[in-house]
Amino acid sequence: TKILPIRILGPDGGSSFNVAQGIVYAVEHGAKVINMSIGSTGPSSAVENACLYGYDNDVILVAAAGNDNSGLRYPAKYSETFAVGAVRYDWQRAYYSNYGPELDFVAPGGDITVDQNGDSYGDGVLSTSWSIDSGNGYFYMQGTSMAAPHVAGVIALMISNGLTGVEEIRDILKSTARDLGDFGFDNYYGYGLIDAYSAVTYSDGWEPLMVYNTDTMWNVDSVSVVNPDGSYNLQVNLASSYVFVWQDFDHDDDIGYGDLYGYYGYSGGDPDDDYPSTVSVTAGGETEANFEFGVYIDQTYKPVENFDKVIEKKEQIIKEHYQEIR
Repeated sequence: TKILPIRILGPDGGSSFNVAQGIVYAVEHGAKVINMSIGSTGPSSAVENACLYGYDNDVILVAAAGNDNSGLRYPAKYSETFAVGAVRYDWQRAYYSNYGPELDFVAPGGDITVDQNGDSYGDGVLSTSWSIDSGNGYFYMQGTSMAAPHVAGVIALMISNGLTGVEEIRDILKSTARDLGDFGFDNYYGYGLIDAYSAVTYSDGWEPLMVYNTDTMWNVDSVSVVNPDGSYNLQVNLASSYVFVWQDFDHDDDIGYGDLYGYYGYSGGDPDDDYPSTVSVTAGGETEANFEFGVYIDQTYKPVENFDKVIEKKEQIIKEHYQEIR
């Protein structure tokens, strides 16, 4: 792994054109990950096009969200980037960290106004910088500019470990991040706090075997996961329902060709050749429902509504899996 330092700002700052030139230069000289601890309040077509150029060439662009406790700055606001906010030592959002629907992740950014780790220093991130009194040196600093390089460094390790693809790596970071704030994605923490170990050691291909029930109109009621021994516990809210099992073999969050799929009443062969049988349970009671599953072949018939409920649970299970093996 090599570092390619590119200077785009001078003593008096710089222009959007300078930023765009720096991105293009990095892409054309073999960069795989670009860290951008910079920000602007307004968009720039030159920078946006440069980010798109990087994205189209499979280069990951990591950008600081900004330090105004407001909406994200550019270029972090562009969808081609990985937008990074900041958390403190206690994993709470730093008071300055920008937020919004474009935020992807958070990482340590510091808060020099507090000393939560008790080392007699403000909780900044030790960073290289320069001052008139000391010249070049290490200083405790804070900001999303400190958070973004944490993510860029993790991504560099992931790539060196054989993981590739901009969106593939984004998905792995989503799956392994530690969920903070509201459950799932939220505007203040994105998909959560980056988890370096889980991301770098990610074993591509692991998918849980999900089990869920629906009413007779295919609306999902409850969702759970099948245990390694084949057992499951599904708390249903319906007197009678259909029970399904599904494993997302191709990781596309959709029931599709090649996935493992089945239901109570399935008797083998193409799962679409049979029809689910009803499982009934009395209020406060329980029942046992054993069934088989097979490889999904025919894609013309997929009985399910509000499937997002299953996907959300699947993402939660994947996160818990990687945090458990951490």
